[in-house]
Amino acid sequence: MTTEATLRKKNLQSIATKILLQIIAKRGNTLWVPKVPSGLTTTMMIAFEGAQGPKKTTLGMCATINSTFSSIFSRTEQYSNVSEKFNLMASLSLKAIDAYSHRNKEVPAEVIILNSSTSGDQMIMFQEYYIKPLQVKLKEVYNEKTPSLTMVMVNVKTSERFFTEGDQNVRNVPAGTLIASEIVSNYYDFYVVSQSSNKGATLPNHYKVIYSDSKLEEGVLQELIFSQCFNYVNWTGSIKVPGILQYAEKCAKFNSEVLEN
Repeated sequence: MTTEATLRKKNLQSIATKILLQIIAKRGNTLWVPKVPSGLTTTMMIAFEGAQGPKKTTLGMCATINSTFSSIFSRTEQYSNVSEKFNLMASLSLKAIDAYSHRNKEVPAEVIILNSSTSGDQMIMFQEYYIKPLQVKLKEVYNEKTPSLTMVMVNVKTSERFFTEGDQNVRNVPAGTLIASEIVSNYYDFYVVSQSSNKGATLPNHYKVIYSDSKLEEGVLQELIFSQCFNYVNWTGSIKVPGILQYAEKCAKFNSEVLEN
């Protein structure tokens, strides 16, 4: 018989709690719901990540399909070239929006798309070969109910670091810090520090909006992105990126290993 004292001594209580949370989550239950800005009840998020294999790249897509951003729809596909990638992104986006529409009996008003940051040339390619074809397909399917699109590139490997001064000491900025002026580019972009750090410098993410036909206010988008850094069931605090992007990465890597073997 395992007593409570034994669990505490061997740190098994923490392990058992995490396993229990995993079981609850995998049965389709919601563990917690981060607070999101008001007025986003018909908004969904779609995230893409890739995992390079020996022969092909696996594209992972995860999307939120309920008003609290807690229910996830996921798919994976493999591609060999950039053209295939953009075609798959468009088709998977349509499947995700269809899943949202069937679940909620209405089309989402806003679709926010997250993708790991790429070079400037590829950003133009995303607009031409992913966003534009997707808009055409959406109008064919939904007509006047076509959702607005916002696409955000997420760069987690930034060289910028941010600090505060006080009491003759330099400290890391706290989690939740937003930098949206002074060092940003001509694009609509901003930095968010989603995690605090007691050792070393905190690492901000750089978010760059490369396309938007939405009326969503900048502050609302920024607040939503930060709130979703708390929406990851493997960790009770905030993670570096919005949970939906982390899920897409896990999905791509796991399926890449399975499909390549």
